[in-house]
Amino acid sequence: MTPEFELTHPSVIHPDGLAFSKCGTWLAVANHGNNSVSIFSRRNKLLAMGKLRYGSEPISIIADERLRYPHSVAFTQTNHLIVTNAGANYFSAYGPRVGRFRMHWNKAIPSQTSVGEDSVFQNVNAENKMEGGPKGLAIHGNNIAVCSPEFGIKIYTFREG
Repeated sequence: MTPEFELTHPSVIHPDGLAFSKCGTWLAVANHGNNSVSIFSRRNKLLAMGKLRYGSEPISIIADERLRYPHSVAFTQTNHLIVTNAGANYFSAYGPRVGRFRMHWNKAIPSQTSVGEDSVFQNVNAENKMEGGPKGLAIHGNNIAVCSPEFGIKIYTFREG
């Protein structure tokens, strides 16, 4: 099988997770290598001849110092972006906001939710700074499932705001 499209950008360093928004308008990429998330916007369907193509420049980059080796990303139904951190004991939620010309995700005050006991996280993280936190992420409706080798699977209910 041959790829139909390849997305590259200098902000994408050691991508470790990615997710389409429910509508397919946005593609978020967790950049494990520079502790950020890049979000790309889908190109006009007519100009892309109906194919799935994304712009070459991200419309938003979340470069929050609280991101620690972002691992997985997922969009909620309300386009909030959930990010797990392999090097932190929490996942974060970033709210969407419409800017003058494009969508952005709130970098100022994200919601953070601890996943397990900090002592367990600290023991694993002491051995490898990039592997102690939550990894996998799945969203269905307003439910967020998060998994981690240390804590198993936990399901949370997401409430906007």
